[in-house]
Amino acid sequence: MRFFQALLSYGLSATAPSSQLKQHGGRADGGATRTMPMAGSTSKSTTTVLTSTVDEPKPQTRTERSKPSSSSSLMTRKKSKNNNNNKYDPILDWQPPSAEQTRQTRQRVMEPMKRLTSPVFFSTDANGVRQQGLEAVANLYQNRNNNNGNGNHGPILFVSNHQLAGLDSWLVVNQIQESCGEWLRALTAPLLYPSANRNQLDGTSWFEQYGCLPVSTRHFYRLLQTQQSILLFPGGVVEAFVPSPEQAYTLNGWKHDDDDDGSGGGGGGGGGDFVRTAAKFNATIVPFSSTGAAESVRFWQDVPGLREWVPTAQREWQRRRAPGRGDNRIPRDFRYDSNQRVEIPLLVPKALPSRHYYLFHQPISLKEVDARDRAASAKVYRKIKQSIQRGCQDLLKASNEDPFREPWRRVPYEQVWQTPAPTVSSNVLNELNQF
Repeated sequence: MRFFQALLSYGLSATAPSSQLKQHGGRADGGATRTMPMAGSTSKSTTTVLTSTVDEPKPQTRTERSKPSSSSSLMTRKKSKNNNNNKYDPILDWQPPSAEQTRQTRQRVMEPMKRLTSPVFFSTDANGVRQQGLEAVANLYQNRNNNNGNGNHGPILFVSNHQLAGLDSWLVVNQIQESCGEWLRALTAPLLYPSANRNQLDGTSWFEQYGCLPVSTRHFYRLLQTQQSILLFPGGVVEAFVPSPEQAYTLNGWKHDDDDDGSGGGGGGGGGDFVRTAAKFNATIVPFSSTGAAESVRFWQDVPGLREWVPTAQREWQRRRAPGRGDNRIPRDFRYDSNQRVEIPLLVPKALPSRHYYLFHQPISLKEVDARDRAASAKVYRKIKQSIQRGCQDLLKASNEDPFREPWRRVPYEQVWQTPAPTVSSNVLNELNQF
């Protein structure tokens, strides 16, 4: 129980529903003024990206400033001189953790998580063949860097379903960094940041140190504009706190496919909005599916004796939680177009979690997608959503053939042999992909 409580504090990650990522003007052109819709308002405010020269003997370009430096210390960084107020810029000034900080975090946080969940990663190569490991993702980065020596290579956007309590984020960020040498900038739930600092980030909080940002339209746009790698969960917090196991992999938190069909009926808030924004910057989208978190707990509906008691207890707890303030403290969905509440379900963790599985699908290039074409963006959105849904089902089926799926066999094996336990063959996933 203590383990899941600790992980919950690291969870709730990257929770940006697609409707939150609206359109913003034309393509970036090196310091031009951009206008973008702001939350809860039909008016527009202007965000200016300034590219004034840094007061150093050798001025850096924007690309050089935004490029991570693995040797930089987070706590001793200098404030940016890219704006009039000389404030820290979380997009351009962020530097990855030092090698020592990364080592300590892996030892303190990631290694315990990996020992308990034994995550298995699969990826899909250019021919559609699924293979164990992230070699296909590493090749994507290598080809991008080799073919675009001038730095104008376009951002990479990783998009996935959100597992229960957001426990998938850190495993993915860690594995991408280990396998590809790249840090993902995860768009995370605002409640993870002190309310006073959400609009004035200084890079000192734990989440900020590892590249996370509160989800916002502006952050998403500027990360794309500066060609960084982004981690996005369009289902948001709704998907991370599903009330039943049947809803764990349905992607109910995503916008409906027909909300943005090109007819304008969606009112500008259709499912393809984040695709349209990414298409402005010729982004490459990498969809991936993940399973395992929902199989690591028991929902209250499945626990004898709790079926009748829990609904009444939940209502009473909500009534008493914030006296005089209504239910304002109940976590929200963080959508600009919705005030939907998110109920945290009552979960009973298993003694040890089930194995976690991740399947990265073929990359989708947006170079040929016109950001002004709503129908084309909606088509890409449906393709992404269908790939993730299908991948989740394939992973669930394949995991049934994994002899070390359950911890009672896996954990002793790994403790004795000090190596990850064998898993299901990628051939099983390839066979499922043929149907």
